[in-house]
Amino acid sequence: MPPGQGYEDDRAFAAGVGFTDVVKRPTARAAEVTAQELEYGRSLLEAKLRGLSTPLVIFTFKQAATALLGGFDGHGLLPSSRRLAGARVFVMPGPYERRDETARALEQLASHLRSGHG
Repeated sequence: MPPGQGYEDDRAFAAGVGFTDVVKRPTARAAEVTAQELEYGRSLLEAKLRGLSTPLVIFTFKQAATALLGGFDGHGLLPSSRRLAGARVFVMPGPYERRDETARALEQLASHLRSGHG
């Protein structure tokens, strides 16, 4: 398949975006993941991110971000003080978020990426 065609994640991967999970086993619900599995997965993920000098980590689910970073309000680009292995963190809005809040968060992400910060 030529570059730039296919599924969005294929195009993102071709552009240098990586995808991963924290716990490397399938579960029916996030509640099935133990604290030990999260801590082990976090240590592996942080080592990978540091090795790649990753500038930005995007969480698609807030629950995953809070499991690794602790609680926080809202979504979007987290304050510079809330990093993962030195990388800035962006948390996607949930599926039932208000349209204006989703648009604000996505514009914040686009602005951050346009600024060249990763």
